Amino acid sequence: MGVIVQTFTSRLIQVAATAGILTLLLGLAVFAAVLEAKEGVTPDSVATGELWSGDFLVMRLRRIGNSDPLSEVTQVKERLEGLFEMGLAPWEIKARKLKKGGALIVARGRVILTVTDAQARENDTLPGKLAFLWASNLRQALSEFSSFRLFPSSKTIPLGERFGFQLKGDFPGPFTITLSDPSIGELSFDEKTRTIVVESKKQGWSSLNVRSGDLNAVANVWVKQYAGVLPRSVLAEVTGNPADSELIKEAVMARLRQSLSVRPMAYVQLPDEIWVPASLPRGTSTALRVPVRIAGKDYLPAEEKVLVTVKNVILPREDTGYLMVSNRPETFLRSGVLLHEPIRDGVPVRLMFHHKNGVPGVDEYFQVKLVNRFAAPSKVFMTGGVGGPSRDEMQVGHLAAGRYLDVLMADKGKIVTIPARSEYLVTLEKLAPDRVISGILQFKVI
Repeated sequence: MGVIVQTFTSRLIQVAATAGILTLLLGLAVFAAVLEAKEGVTPDSVATGELWSGDFLVMRLRRIGNSDPLSEVTQVKERLEGLFEMGLAPWEIKARKLKKGGALIVARGRVILTVTDAQARENDTLPGKLAFLWASNLRQALSEFSSFRLFPSSKTIPLGERFGFQLKGDFPGPFTITLSDPSIGELSFDEKTRTIVVESKKQGWSSLNVRSGDLNAVANVWVKQYAGVLPRSVLAEVTGNPADSELIKEAVMARLRQSLSVRPMAYVQLPDEIWVPASLPRGTSTALRVPVRIAGKDYLPAEEKVLVTVKNVILPREDTGYLMVSNRPETFLRSGVLLHEPIRDGVPVRLMFHHKNGVPGVDEYFQVKLVNRFAAPSKVFMTGGVGGPSRDEMQVGHLAAGRYLDVLMADKGKIVTIPARSEYLVTLEKLAPDRVISGILQFKVI
């Protein structure tokens, strides 16, 4: 008896992760020979000053109080261009953290820009980190003025994978290759192809620096994990004489969600509509491809057109071996487990539940889940109907019974595989105060 059925309520806290837009865009670009200061505006209508090198956004300053961001980036442009005319090498641009707060971007002993705590907060980071990133962007932009450079100038490498940067142009003699954060990865150099290979070891950011004499080539290296892992193919099993399109869609989506491995704070994107056949006769199968995407801030998106094979399995109709009832208390006054019962292997069981949220002013989440305590996967057939949530106690009971009889007479249901020592969510419904939910479900461990 390794599979347990539970009904319970909880005050579920859902954390929604949204794809963020980085203030600083790092990417491949064609650089102009001069820096250009531009006026901009954020999506929330805040004026900005932006420093560009060709199509590359080097930095963006937001207006804070009475500040003039356009004037500030113009001063950065003028200071750097003056130093560049005096032979400034990109590697001479550095960031310094101040003990009393804030940070500086400096070159040859001159202050190029003061990065304030307020600017750092607007970029959701710390002054030292923001100054370090902007200084790196400036080094990257100015390094393009020389024929001695790395290509590409910026790259995101999946954690555990390798990528090669090509060293282009002429250099006066021996050179050194370093990562500003050596823990990011290991370096190797192929003399024949002039390729520097970074084998990523840890998430984070680092600048890749190649120095030969007074020349310096810089590339930005990001190492990120994929937001999740997707299967190439899955099997969804249903029953029905025949299985209709609604059941097929439900089984496909449930199987896809179950098959995904999603990292913390990442989110899953599934299509709103998928094509499925109008019906699937018993003993037959069909296949379809469903685009699935897992994404999240600070992750690489994982995308796949998953091949889903849907098989209509023939199972004999059987009477239930025993009945489980979850209605004590019928009106619950706090969160907690309402029913906890084992399911016997090979014996069909029926679960009837009927509950009302009696917690004043608080939404509760009613859940039915199957818990597999085995050290091996368990295969479970399930079917049934749910009514509600509603204030009308009689109506939800009638709806649940009617839906259960409809699927029972058509032999409709689905078969799920619950991995070892894990659980499967059968039902999740939000119950507002004084709302009632009722259901009749049937399970069999096969």
